[in-house]
Amino acid sequence: MTANDAAYIDGIRPGQSHQTASALLERQPSKTADPTQAITNTGQFIERDSQSEQSVMVQMQSWAYGITPTLEQWHNDCLQLEIGSCLQLYRSVHELLKRIQQDLSYRGYTSAIGLANNRRAAWLLSYSDPDWALDYHRPIDERLAVLPIDLITSDPKQTFGRAIDNLHKAGVRTFAELFQIPASALGRRCGKAFIDWLSSARSTSDDARKDFIPPVEFNDKLWFGFDIRNSVELHPAMERLLGGLNHYLNNIQRVCDTIDWCLLRMRGEPHTFKVHSSEAHRSTQRWLELSLLYLENLTIPEDIEGLGLHVKNLQELPTQADDLFCDRRANESLYNLVDRLRNRMGLRAVNQLALRDAHLPEDSLYASYTNPESVKKYRAYSQRPFWLMQEPQPIRQEQGLLYWNGPLELINGPERIEDNWWHQPTSRDYYVARQDDGQPLWLYQDRHTRLWYVHGILP
Repeated sequence: MTANDAAYIDGIRPGQSHQTASALLERQPSKTADPTQAITNTGQFIERDSQSEQSVMVQMQSWAYGITPTLEQWHNDCLQLEIGSCLQLYRSVHELLKRIQQDLSYRGYTSAIGLANNRRAAWLLSYSDPDWALDYHRPIDERLAVLPIDLITSDPKQTFGRAIDNLHKAGVRTFAELFQIPASALGRRCGKAFIDWLSSARSTSDDARKDFIPPVEFNDKLWFGFDIRNSVELHPAMERLLGGLNHYLNNIQRVCDTIDWCLLRMRGEPHTFKVHSSEAHRSTQRWLELSLLYLENLTIPEDIEGLGLHVKNLQELPTQADDLFCDRRANESLYNLVDRLRNRMGLRAVNQLALRDAHLPEDSLYASYTNPESVKKYRAYSQRPFWLMQEPQPIRQEQGLLYWNGPLELINGPERIEDNWWHQPTSRDYYVARQDDGQPLWLYQDRHTRLWYVHGILP
């Protein structure tokens, strides 16, 4: 059993039984304005949830991948990070440990950290006093000395229960006492496997490394420790989570066009919302701007105490050649403007024109509020405008000449288009014409009625 701060104040300590903790909580003075009154406090006993622990471990592995690529889950409830190869990046062990502890604190976790030259010793030292656990300058035997040998039985990959019982009968309780026994005598009493285990824990190196293969999704969360009252209080947490996303996407060379925010409650279902981008990217600033625009129209629900960020369907980084002489950041992408408008006014508020593979021109052009799929472009020899008139405009004919806001001169064509023979037959001859002022038009003659129409304006 373990206890939170409030339970610790009421006298509950790690290792106590359920009955002892219940007795301590039965009658405690209430923290009311009248100290003469006492009420019965109720404590909540929560069973260990292995499934939730594994979900957290998966999340923490994605976070730790931003620190080092060499990491692994250890004994189902620990995370081992190999940091020796990345110390130059972080300048010192102390700076790296400071970042790790700060990141864990922001995520609402308390941590027990051990630092050693091998994984087994680091795990053992996580049970030690922090001053000893992190003082890697001291000899490993000296740092392990005060720990109880009962920790050896906590290693799920080993079965040394009988060996520990034999050592207890001989009065051996700590590693300091264990180290005083000659190896030959210890081998006869506990066996070779025990000697090998102890030697690996005292080793000054560890060659076993396992590079982590990150999942193709991102999941992280932060807890505040208090209820959120307005959206402004979410801004720092959003920026921190998006910074972690940016670091993660940089590491795995991916981008995304949709992110999912979760407003978390300690109890109950979270409130979720999506933020979309017209262009897949990994820019922290752009995602933050779009998220803040969405928050302006969002009423924060009650009992929100945390924020989560989930991103799935990560996309491969598009390959493009960089210009050595042009700074791309100098010109804002049109996608940025579209994204800001959509996140302020709604996804369907802004449309863009797109082409579909259809024979008739009026059927091939459409408005889309999502990213249009790539379609076949017009044939290279076709001269067609991208913008068509909502309805074709009739052209006046006089003495064999065409007039539409003045006389027209045919300069190219015809291009014959026929379709809908099974329903309403359509047959047209399209031409490019020019007005007196030089403006080119796209027009056609209906081959059934022999009438002429302007269908679009060419650039």
